Amino acid sequence: MIWELIKKEFKDHYLTDLIFCGILFVITLYSIFKGADLSEFTYEGEVWGSVSFRLAASQLIISVLISMISISFMSILGFVRGTSSLKKERDRGTLEFLMSLPIDGKEIIISKFLAYFIELIIVVIITLFLSFLPMLRLIVQGFNAYEDIWNVFRLNLINLSLTVLFSLFVFVSVQSFDVVIMPLRIRGFLKFLTFLFYWYLLIRLLALGYNLFSFLPKNSARFELMGGELTFNYVAPWPFVATTALLMVLLLSGSIVWFNNKGEV
Repeated sequence: MIWELIKKEFKDHYLTDLIFCGILFVITLYSIFKGADLSEFTYEGEVWGSVSFRLAASQLIISVLISMISISFMSILGFVRGTSSLKKERDRGTLEFLMSLPIDGKEIIISKFLAYFIELIIVVIITLFLSFLPMLRLIVQGFNAYEDIWNVFRLNLINLSLTVLFSLFVFVSVQSFDVVIMPLRIRGFLKFLTFLFYWYLLIRLLALGYNLFSFLPKNSARFELMGGELTFNYVAPWPFVATTALLMVLLLSGSIVWFNNKGEV
């Protein structure tokens, strides 16, 4: 039954992802073929590097920018999906129908979480493919930049993976708030104040968890491109990752229990 609910979620939301991926594809192609040579780029009044250097650097930068666009999209999407997850079902009257079926709240909550997780993975895969296209141009044109391409791919993969965790956390947090508030019938400005206080508590818990997991390593990495001409410094926030994952599991478990016990519509 969970798989049927997951497919229902996909049917409700696939259009948003399709439009975003289409826009990202157009941006990628335009950046590669129209805005990618940096031929007019200057640094302190002088032309920056050779033509071949500027071409290679621009393609690598474009690859990173493509992943950053997707990161922004997924970060916002977590809040939007979490807000509308149960509200849309309630407004359309489908929540009452789901509750009348021989399923419990656990299946409803978990199916929405899994559907959103799969949705994010699909977006990540498409983003990685599109971010590889600028680098593929370098390979086709005979640039010996395989180490740079690998470093950019790793950087994009790490950033996108962390964003998936963050977006899932936002989704679960907002959905859990709706699960608790829905049967309490809190409306208007009071709901807004409650929402602000709820996020204040979450931030405090994140800070507490960060201190709790401070023993975890904070690995740093330096991605050097173009022989060190371009650098990206990265610090792996493992304490934050552990805190976010733990709090997300607790919120998901709590919302399941509350929805089963207080699942009024």
